[in-house]
Amino acid sequence: MPGDQYSLDIYAQIGRALRGPNRALGNLHPTHMVALGESQSAFFLTTFADAVQPRTDTFDGLFIHSRAGFGGGLDGSLEGGPKDLRIRTDLDVPVFMFETQTDLIALGYAAARQPNTDRIRTWEVAGTSHADAYEVGAAAGVLGCTTPVNDGPQHNVVQAAFTAFARWVVHGTPPPSPPPFRLSGADPAALALDGHGNVIGGVRTPAVDVPVSTLSGAAPAGASEICSLFGETTPFSAGTLVDLYGTKSHYLALYRASLNKAIADGFILGADRSGLLAQAEQVQLPS
Repeated sequence: MPGDQYSLDIYAQIGRALRGPNRALGNLHPTHMVALGESQSAFFLTTFADAVQPRTDTFDGLFIHSRAGFGGGLDGSLEGGPKDLRIRTDLDVPVFMFETQTDLIALGYAAARQPNTDRIRTWEVAGTSHADAYEVGAAAGVLGCTTPVNDGPQHNVVQAAFTAFARWVVHGTPPPSPPPFRLSGADPAALALDGHGNVIGGVRTPAVDVPVSTLSGAAPAGASEICSLFGETTPFSAGTLVDLYGTKSHYLALYRASLNKAIADGFILGADRSGLLAQAEQVQLPS
């Protein structure tokens, strides 16, 4: 690898090579080829979508996960691309963008927002941060994070998103088109929050509609650069939980109804139902 300035062309060449006669896939012959990039890779995949995909027609779809408001530079620099960069609307393949609260504010995606079209879908997912507890596990303390990092539903919604994306690529069935986050300010961008401190709008799940904590995409002041990407979880007090739900049975009934709606809306897979219900069972409330 001679340098990141070659990465876009290398990516296109690999994609084209895998379509032709080769031994890399053995006897397998792909019917569809998709591109997926998260975080730094998403920055460059944004640039790839606008500058390379129209010239090479390499992929049948692009899944851009946690991009910023800018793209990677053609010179290989991480932030060298145009600011407030939108996806071009003349692409003839599906482009799915998955965005967290951190991406919108800290990474500047709010300035690059664009309407959904028949070829572009964006899911802004409530209760999420750029990276989270599911990703880092018990290593948050090793990274120097001193408060509980975001433990929101990103991984559950990502699975549903990629399932919907694959259906879109293969069968032409477009994914749901949820509303974006509501903003309380535009310059600088700020998220509108409900009385519990959770964001309003976006993809909704029980984590924010039947909450037991505040799930933020922003880390507390003074957090290190790496920990600033992991957001924060602030559990509700026992008294707040009782005020909200009264009993555990009432909480579980509300949670189950919200989960059923999220599954019906296509934002969580039915296969995740039992695991999420098991997590809800762990919430401590009077019986």
